[in-house]
Parts: sequence; structure tokens; C-alpha cells
Amino acid sequence: MSQVLTRAWGVLRRPLPLVLVLLLTGGGCALVAVPILGVPGYELAAVLALAQGLLGPFLGIAAARQEGRLLRGVDPRPRGAIRHDGALESVALPVFAAFTLGLATLLPPFAVAVVHALVSTRCDPFAQVGFFPWLTIPSALTAAATGVFCGLSSKRLWGQIGCLLGALLLFTVWAAWPVVTGPQLFVFSHLGGYLPGPLYDEALALGPPVYWFRLESLGVALVLIAFAACLVDLKDGTLGRPGLRPVSLLTLGLATAAVLALEERGPVLGTRMSDEVLEERLGARKETEHLVLSYPRSKPKEEVDRAVRDLEFRLAQVTAFLGQAPAGKVHVWWYRSAGEKLALVGAAGTQFAKPWRREVHLNDEGFPHRVAKHELMHALAGPLGAPPFGVTATLFGLAPNPGLVEGLAVAGDDPIDELTLHEWAAAMKKQSLLPDARTLFSLEGFYAAPPSRAYTAAGSFIRWLGDTHGPEPLRDVYRDGDFQRAYHQPLGALVGEWEKFLDAVPLEPAAVAQAFARFHRGSLFERACAREVASLSKEAHEQLSSDPETAAQTFHRCGLLQPDEPGHALMEAQALARAGRRGDALALLASLAGAVKGKPALSAEVAMARADLEQARGEAALAKARLDEILTFEPSAPMERTARVKLLALADEKVGDSIYAYFKSGKDDVKLLVLREALARAPRHPILSYLLGRRLAQAGAPTLALPYLRDALDGELPEKVRLEALRLTIEAHYLAGDCAGVRAQTGALPSLTTAQRRAALEWQERCDFEEKAFSSALVPEEPLR
Repeated sequence: MSQVLTRAWGVLRRPLPLVLVLLLTGGGCALVAVPILGVPGYELAAVLALAQGLLGPFLGIAAARQEGRLLRGVDPRPRGAIRHDGALESVALPVFAAFTLGLATLLPPFAVAVVHALVSTRCDPFAQVGFFPWLTIPSALTAAATGVFCGLSSKRLWGQIGCLLGALLLFTVWAAWPVVTGPQLFVFSHLGGYLPGPLYDEALALGPPVYWFRLESLGVALVLIAFAACLVDLKDGTLGRPGLRPVSLLTLGLATAAVLALEERGPVLGTRMSDEVLEERLGARKETEHLVLSYPRSKPKEEVDRAVRDLEFRLAQVTAFLGQAPAGKVHVWWYRSAGEKLALVGAAGTQFAKPWRREVHLNDEGFPHRVAKHELMHALAGPLGAPPFGVTATLFGLAPNPGLVEGLAVAGDDPIDELTLHEWAAAMKKQSLLPDARTLFSLEGFYAAPPSRAYTAAGSFIRWLGDTHGPEPLRDVYRDGDFQRAYHQPLGALVGEWEKFLDAVPLEPAAVAQAFARFHRGSLFERACAREVASLSKEAHEQLSSDPETAAQTFHRCGLLQPDEPGHALMEAQALARAGRRGDALALLASLAGAVKGKPALSAEVAMARADLEQARGEAALAKARLDEILTFEPSAPMERTARVKLLALADEKVGDSIYAYFKSGKDDVKLLVLREALARAPRHPILSYLLGRRLAQAGAPTLALPYLRDALDGELPEKVRLEALRLTIEAHYLAGDCAGVRAQTGALPSLTTAQRRAALEWQERCDFEEKAFSSALVPEEPLR
């Protein structure tokens, strides 16, 4: 150990290595000033691991050059350093000297981050501390071994740097190859560390794949040390012809075998994935004219057929928006759950596409799939983007423009929600939440904005371009983001026209309030302790049913870390109520009501939670007052529907308790039984019929749902409830294979908002498409047969 420290001190006394050590140390400490890097968690570890991978090899080169002078007996040599005659020792000593310096540059940033987290934030500095050693230390060792190998490869500095550049290229290709050529999204790099996939999956956790890969990194470092020991000329201090060195050869053989074994077992260990293994894991495959669907073999045939029709319909919509149909099939990988996708290819909740491979990866989220159209847009736009990755990019296709990439996908998706895409953007503008689209189409501008705002704003702008200027210039601009060439005017001028368009979009006051509720949350880079809160929140939701008391404490911790996010307090109140502490829950909600005063959408959520607790305590008058209060906030349509149904329940002594029970936690089959028994006491009751029809439709029994929905529409319903019953009726007709019923309902639509009308008419569009592409709509088997 003393010889390692002696050599490390000798390297540090040289000017260039000293500058490099100071740069790594000082730069690492300065990173703590960036909010998301202010704790020793994943982000700081990932940045420092990458820094070690890029700069650490230069410390290895310096250590190797020093060792070469020792072997040749040439000054300057560090005082006290002893020349070794063993090849393995002569290579290992400079490696561990450089590694020691690398570790020394990691300790100050770690300490500064811990102190910063303790003094300047409420974050737990050790919440994700496990990432720090697993990401940084193996990278530092591999970097040191790489640098020493290249430092011994030549006496000339340029030869050593040339070797290092080649090694960096080799390691980069090694890390990127399975991501570029295979289905996985996660990246493992022996020098650069670990990239789990998209930034939007906030709850990160260490797992066996990281441990196995970092074990492989240690093996790679040992291979480099042993290989250099086999080649090193102990008189010349450089690599030459291999000599007969049994210990070095045995070490090289064992280390190489270990690395190859870990590589071969990569798909099993979770460090790599291939198409063949993924097909085997999912188990089933179906091809159509336009797509290949790989899906779980346990998925029922009717669900598969429904998914295929949904995907084909979305492909047709996307093709119409682009104005052309690129050749080739799209491969859709369909996973049972977010957890399965995370284990197999990375990214749990985030669904993704690889345009250069014309493939998308989707979680099973039922029908119609929520984001399939968005991801298919990415895949079909691939041929329009810059090679090699089929996205908007410059610098030979290596500098992507996420604003245009995601903006085109959102525009092509044009999601049907409570509001249209343009209405959401216009409402954001009125709330001063709309990002500046002049900066959205740059890497830093897009990721500086909260994702929900950035996606919606970029999508609205690109949709407006497509609607006003047609698909041809849109296809042109998608290659490299040159708006001037494609539209013959600069981006700023186009954004100005779009903003004027948004100002003219008619909006209800409720829409503006909804925009705040939906988009007020800041980006991952702005929120305090974002990773810790995401992990705690996930843990608390898992505890909610089994241990509500602990869940309440965990949600309380989330609220302390992010006091501006009222959702944590709402969940804490829910957990307290489940734990039987309704009084404490009401007190918390009363305090929260004051905090969100002036924010209608959030105030409505708090009032709803208070009403439910008061109803459960038998305080019907107070509950009614809360529900009446919600209606004064001009709430969203779902919130208004719920409030009005609950008001009717409070006023109905005969079946009111059964209606209110529908909104409480519990099993669906029990809720169906309670509703059916209540309907027996009050035949054709419109609210009971509506709730029964709704639950049956959601349970995949559209034929059973339709009679109840018709009874509901024949009775007296609040307007928003009537519109929802109509929507469910149209959807149930489609799911039952009754396109005549769909057309009958859509042919006599009442006055609807733009979003409501589009949602209703899309079911008719599906019927038209399926009758043309599949001869008829899909008729499901009768339930319970």
C-alpha cells in the first residue's frame, strides 16, 4: 500500500496531473450548486462516473509514464518508489496509484453534497447514496487500468493518447451497440456508468443488473492489468511481445472467462437484451399488413384482436397527418406490466419508440391504448428524420432536437382529453405556464421546462404548423429543425403567429383552472429532492392498503420535502382516514384548504376529500356544503360529475348509501352487487343505472352495460353526467360490435365541446375504418358464457 501511495504522490507532483485532479475535485464540488445534483444520489454519481471515465484515464497515463521511468531507471522518479521485477506488480502498482487519485477526487464532492443536503435542504443525503459507490468506483478503476495500458503502449505521448482515443471509442461502441441494435433502452458503460433510460421515470432503485455489470467492470479492469502484464517489457517500460508469465496468463484467462460469461448471460442478468430473447420472454407474435405485434402468450385472443385493430387504426391516423405512408412494418412490443418492461428493456412507466428500428414498446393499458398513437408517430416519422437515428438532429444526426421530436409525436397524436391540445396550450398561456416555444426547440430549452408543459406546447405548435401550412414543410423541417428553410420565415415569427392563434381559442373559466392543476408541477430539475420523493411516494402507495399508518408518515415526509405540492398532503389525509384517524385527516385538509385558496382546481380536490370524510362521519350537512362549494369552483367535468352524483346520494335516503359506496375503495364485484341490490329497491333509478352501466362497461361487458346506460339516459340526470352516460353508450356500442348503434348515437349528438364531439366521433371513425380494413367491427363473445 505504501508503494501505491508513493507512486500516487509522485504523479500528483507533476503539473498536468495536479491540474486534472483539481479540475475533477473542484468541478465535482461545484456541481452541488445544481439543484438536482445537490445530494449524493443517482444524478451526481452518474455525472462523476462519466467524468472519471473521460478524464481518469489521463491519470493512468501519467502513472504509467512514471512507472516506465522507474523501470528504465530514468529521472524524474518519485522518492521512495521501488522498482519491481514482477510484471503483474509493475502494472498493478500504477493502476492503483491512478485509482487512488481518482478516489481522492470523488470524496470531496461526496462530502460537500452530504453537507449541502443536511444544511441547505430537507433531503435525506443517504436516500440514494447506494448509487454513488456502485457508479463511480468501478468507473474510476476501469479508467485507471485503461490509462495505464495506453500509457505503457508507447513512449510517445501522442501514441499514448491515440491508444486512449481508440479505447474510448471501443468502450463507447461496447456500451451503445446493444442499445442501437437491440430493443433495450438502458445503457451500461464500463467507463461511463449507468443510464437507466428516460428521465421521466423518477423512482430509481439499485438492483441486481447494476451489481452484475459493475462486477463485470472490475473484471474488465483486471483483464487490462493482466494483458498489460503479459506484454510489458520490464527493461523498456513499454508493451512488447508477450512473454511466458504463468501468473499473468492465468489471471488474464480467468478474468477474460469471467467477463465473457457475464456478457453471455447478459439477457438473464438484466444487463443486456436481444430481440430473440425478448421474443422468447413474451412468447407470442402476430403479423398484419402494417405491423408486427409481439405480446405475452397469456393475453386473451379477443384482447389481441382488439389491440391489433387499435394499432392499425392509429397507424392510419398518423399516416394521414404525415401525408404519406413510409414503407415497412412497425414492430410493437407489448408488455404485461410496467415492471416487466423495466426488467426486460428499461423504462417502467415511460413508453418509448426507436424510430431507427421502426419499433415501439408499450405497457398493457387496456383499450384504447393511451399512448400508442404517440409512439407510433415516432416510429413512422423515422424515415423523415436524420440518420442514423431517424429523429430531428444536427451534427451528423448526433445532436437531437427533442422539441421537434416530441412535438411532432404529440401533434400527430393530438390526444382527445377533457380539452383539445390547443385548448390546453391556450389555458396554460392564460395561467402564464406556457413555455416560450422560441427556446423549446433546443436541447437545453426543452429539458429546462417541466415535461408536461414542454410536450403540450411543442405539440400544439407543431399541430398548428401542420394544420395551417400542410404536411410537406412539416416533413422537411423534421430532418434538422431548419424552420427558415422549410417555412421561409424564422421560428420566432411562426411562434408569434401561433401565440396569436392561442389567444383566439375560446376557453371556459374551468379550463383555465384545469390547466393550473395539470401543469403547475415543476420539472425534475426544479423540484426539491425529486428522486427521494418519487421513491418515498411509490413506497407509500404500496403501503396504503396494508399499513396506512406508515403510509401517512411517508406521505408526510414527502410533503415536508416538497411543501408546494399539495398532492402529498391529500394522500396523507387519505392514509390517515384509512388508519381510522378521520379527525386528524380533517384537520390536515382544513389546513390544506387555506394553503390552496385561490387555486380552484386544487381547492375542489381538497373540498371533495373533506366531503367524503364528513359523509363517513355521518355529518351529511357538512358534506353537502363541501360538495356545493366544489360547484362554485367551476371544476373539471369529472369533478363536477362526482360532486353532483354525491349530492344526489346525500339527498336520497333510500339508496343514497349504496350510491356513495361506489366511490369508496373496495372490490368491483362487491360494488356491482351493492348497486344491483339498490336498483332492485329502486327500479330504473337513473343514477344507479348510470353507475352500473359505467362499471360494467369498464369491466369489459359492453352488452350488459347498454341496457343500464339506456335507462340512465331515459331518466333525469345532471347535464355533465348525461354527457358522460352518452359517451359511455357510444363506446359500449362500439365494443359490442354494434356500429349501427354507434352511428345512431353520433348522428344525434347534443351541443358538445370540441373535445367531447371529437371523442364521440372517433368511435364512428373506428367503425368506418374497421369495416373497410377488417370487413366488420369486432364482435366479442357474450360474457359469462
